[in-house]
Amino acid sequence: MIAIRTVLSPVDFSPATARQVDVAAGLCDKFKARLVLHHNLSAMALGAGVGWMWAADHRPVSEETVQRHLDQLAESRTEIETETRITQGPSSVAVLAVSEAVGADLIVLSTHNMPPEDHASVTELVLGSGERSLLALHDSPVDEHSFRFDPSSDYRQVALVPTDLTRDSRAA
Repeated sequence: MIAIRTVLSPVDFSPATARQVDVAAGLCDKFKARLVLHHNLSAMALGAGVGWMWAADHRPVSEETVQRHLDQLAESRTEIETETRITQGPSSVAVLAVSEAVGADLIVLSTHNMPPEDHASVTELVLGSGERSLLALHDSPVDEHSFRFDPSSDYRQVALVPTDLTRDSRAA
């Protein structure tokens, strides 16, 4: 069993972000851990990536705008220690670099319902590295379950079910 002292939550400001941050913050509150919110400003050219990150309506966002959004997310979590990080470069490399820099015990991120041929999944690349424990939340409408952490309970253990993120493994 690992001790959860630092949770990294790489956010993309998609509709899945709110649920992802709620779960990460709930874990941090329960385990008395700190939350690190991370956003990567990808430095790849527009033609280098496809899928949800590079939709036709995708527009570059300034670092100041991203910092403002991260600060708003952090300020809404007054019950836990929260910090923010912004990086540039390939997303999976950035997530792993930040996880190493902050000593993350757990990464909480959302998977997006894109077929593998559409893009290289950051979730799969981080999971494949084997460097950090990972809690991957399926994007809506695949999984609309919510996690609830009972504030009155004294438990501090979480059972995680390993999966390969394929359609067949969703029941797990």
